[in-house]
Amino acid sequence: MSASKDDWRRRGQERYLRGARLTLKRYQALSAQWEHEHCAFCWHKFLDTQYSETHRQAVEERPDLNSAEGYTTLGAQDRPAGKWWICRRCFEDFAAEFEWSVVKTDPGAWPYEGLEPNPRPTAADYTPPDGPSLPRPE
Repeated sequence: MSASKDDWRRRGQERYLRGARLTLKRYQALSAQWEHEHCAFCWHKFLDTQYSETHRQAVEERPDLNSAEGYTTLGAQDRPAGKWWICRRCFEDFAAEFEWSVVKTDPGAWPYEGLEPNPRPTAADYTPPDGPSLPRPE
């Protein structure tokens, strides 16, 4: 199915996602403070189920709102690896129009530029920024 021209999810993504090479990956926390991402179209949330039990439960209990995997950009000059994430529904709705190509890669491999942190960040590593207190993720 393709999206209509007045689809609410359109926000100019063609400027940076037209013709992109994508791959299906498990979302992984970029750091202890950057533990989720959103679909570039609908804001569906991607969570690292290994980050915390709360994240795992959110994916399990509300798959309509949260996913553990999705399509993400492969590294290119104007598109860093892992910069944009796209949920399965939006991928299906926009793939043909945006002329995406899918490259098969290891779905569990580190999805970003640079080396994978070792050990991987978890909620136990989270430290709130200076300023007002934020709730600590579980």
